Amino acid sequence: MARKEEQVDVNKEFSDSFAPAYPTQTSAMVSIYYTSKYNATYCDEPGMNLLGSFSIDLPDVHLGTDRPVKVTLCFGSMEIVVTAKNETNGRVYRNTFSTTEC
Repeated sequence: MARKEEQVDVNKEFSDSFAPAYPTQTSAMVSIYYTSKYNATYCDEPGMNLLGSFSIDLPDVHLGTDRPVKVTLCFGSMEIVVTAKNETNGRVYRNTFSTTEC
């Protein structure tokens, strides 16, 4: 979502949307990784580090995988705020991570 050495203004947001992998999935884990590499793609690559994660509920299984979740990273001066919004029911989940851990 954000790339190494990209100039980021305080409170700039990076967003992407996701959906459940399985039609009957009732929750999902939002995990934030960081790396010193320029071209990392997958979380299991060498050099990837878990900053933190949190779980979100995915009710309404009758909608199958058509239950989008918008995940947004907002970079503050000393923290990263991660928001996951269930676009189906409007529920918002938020977690804050310290940039000193990166």
